[in-house]
Amino acid sequence: MKKPLTNFRKFLGAAAVAAALIGTTACTNNREALSEDADDVVYEDLADVPGAYSLKASEEVRTEKEELTTTLNQKLDQVDERIEKVEDEAKSVSASARQEYEQIIDQLDEERERLVAQYNSIQAATDDEWEDVKNEIKEVINDVEQSVDNHVARLER
Repeated sequence: MKKPLTNFRKFLGAAAVAAALIGTTACTNNREALSEDADDVVYEDLADVPGAYSLKASEEVRTEKEELTTTLNQKLDQVDERIEKVEDEAKSVSASARQEYEQIIDQLDEERERLVAQYNSIQAATDDEWEDVKNEIKEVINDVEQSVDNHVARLER
């Protein structure tokens, strides 16, 4: 009994590979055709092609992705500045206080990494997912900003 099931699995695997190859060829052909008259192009035919994220996004979503990426870059710069400031302050405090500064720096680094992780979400989001992804990223940005403020405020007490 395992023999027919194994053969069926092999058939499904081969069918999946063939479909992927056909899809890749079709995607390449569609990209070439689309590049000839790129005005008012609708990329719905590429909606299920892995790796075609930038082609799937409408102009509006692409613009919003660029704007959110710029905002994310600015927030990362701000967090980096705060981390550098705390690191500089840590150099001038006593050894006992330095430990607390190092803990805060580690926590700030973790918050920074939360922001960095959002880049993949921006790039991978399709038009259908974009509003949810955008709202989630804005929420993460706000959470990180508040958390960084709270961590730095602990040192100022």
